[in-house]
Amino acid sequence: MTAAPGPGNSARARWRTALVRPVWPAWLDSFLLGILGAMALAYFTAPWGSSHGVLGLGHVTGLGIALVFGLHGAQVSRERLHAGSRNVRLHLLIQAATYLAFPALGLCGFWLLRSTVPMPLALGFFYLCALPSTIASAVTLVGIARGNVPAAIFNATLSGLLGIFLTPMLVSLVAATGGVHLSLLDAIRSLAGTVLLPFAVGHLLQRWLLPGLRAAPRLVRFIERGAVLLVMYVAFCDAVAADVLHQAAAGSLVVMLVAVAALLGAMLLGLRAVAMRASLDPEDASALLLCGSQKSLANGMPMAKALFGAYPALGLLVLPMIAYHQAQLVAGAVIARRYAARTAS
Repeated sequence: MTAAPGPGNSARARWRTALVRPVWPAWLDSFLLGILGAMALAYFTAPWGSSHGVLGLGHVTGLGIALVFGLHGAQVSRERLHAGSRNVRLHLLIQAATYLAFPALGLCGFWLLRSTVPMPLALGFFYLCALPSTIASAVTLVGIARGNVPAAIFNATLSGLLGIFLTPMLVSLVAATGGVHLSLLDAIRSLAGTVLLPFAVGHLLQRWLLPGLRAAPRLVRFIERGAVLLVMYVAFCDAVAADVLHQAAAGSLVVMLVAVAALLGAMLLGLRAVAMRASLDPEDASALLLCGSQKSLANGMPMAKALFGAYPALGLLVLPMIAYHQAQLVAGAVIARRYAARTAS
């Protein structure tokens, strides 16, 4: 005999659903929880988890980085890239936002922040602005917005490949001011070996790898995020071991968060104005906003390790990137829903 539905039964059903499949607030995702967990764990286990610690994770992180970009290369569809490559004007606008507008704002922010926050945070703010766009989240958000998905795939992939050369070139403009010695040729060579080569190998093996990757998307996501979290954990362990985290007072972190929020707001408003002035249709406009305003944490963390090596304050340097990552997800979700509702109506 089935119990009649009532307030008590429905409440119990909601509790069971929440326990089995918890629904997090929009700003709190599992990746953020993993980042916070990595930071907390590093605080207590720095002698073991640092680059030259007991566990020897400095060598393991290199393998994790190669695996992440190999998976990226294996999942890039040639057909969808070709389909999205025709809209040249949209591509130019998105890449200009990623590698011209962002670095210009980042340079201004760097010179303003360097006198108010620790130098690693100011340098990290500019590093954030020099990064390529995201791949997975940008394409997903454009799909939710019912936008130009093929163009999003093309631009996200192109941005990542351009970043191998443009990101170290841009970072070299301010690295010396931030007290970091960065050899441009060595940096590009390092990124080519840790990013471009695994990406190319994965793409060449796509015919054999892609069916398995498509059959296990959760496993792929777990591997990619796990590798990024491992690199973060080692970076935070290095920062704790070098005793540099004490430089980041609460006031400095607040200033950094305000700067990151202002950066995201300025880019979204600027891109919206460009879309209106260029008379882009809603599909292209959503692709411009959601690809042009995104920065890749999945690429940024491994690239930071390759570019800055054993820089002791790497844990501080990546904090602006982590904060921006979470802010762009929340803002992107809101924008995507609004474009989807507008298209449906």
